[in-house]
Amino acid sequence: MSRYTLHLVLVACLLITVVSLQFYLVYDVERLKGSFEPPIYEAFMSQAREVSLEEFIHLARSHHYELMLPTRLPKGLTLSTIYYKCCPLVAIVVYSARGVKDFRYSELAIEIAPNPYPLSEEYLLQLNRTSVDEYVIRVGKGYARISPKVEFGDEERRRIFGPHPMAIYWEGGLEYLISVLPPLTLEDLEYIVRGLAKAS
Repeated sequence: MSRYTLHLVLVACLLITVVSLQFYLVYDVERLKGSFEPPIYEAFMSQAREVSLEEFIHLARSHHYELMLPTRLPKGLTLSTIYYKCCPLVAIVVYSARGVKDFRYSELAIEIAPNPYPLSEEYLLQLNRTSVDEYVIRVGKGYARISPKVEFGDEERRRIFGPHPMAIYWEGGLEYLISVLPPLTLEDLEYIVRGLAKAS
């Protein structure tokens, strides 16, 4: 083997070693970052605070949003609490007949966040013709996309309750993720969604 060929082999081996080390270092850093990433619940609650309904409406209006909230509630539900985080703005409105304030276990939870790019009316209405596992209804000036069973939300909530009914509603630059747990049903969810109206 000539000295030139030996030199090329050594350089190639060195390059392979450097690239391999970079790969494993990046992999280890990403793996360690992932292991310390807090769950959804802890991440949200570490930044959120409880607010009253009146304060929540005022905070939303200070960001130029008008809130849509349920005007009718089934099975003895009442407002338990509201968690608010900014910024970015995210709120979770919690309803329960049992006084539950943890949105992972409450019968009704509504997550509200800005979304200036809702799905188009044409696409949503098309779902009623093409989809077998969800449907769309008109609510006020917007539309709600309803799924009878969906894996959604906090990992603990999914583990205990499994798939459950959920609706996504868009209006006024806000997106509402509305989910219910037993004893509430799909019919209860639709009843709640059809009763959404501007909060005052």
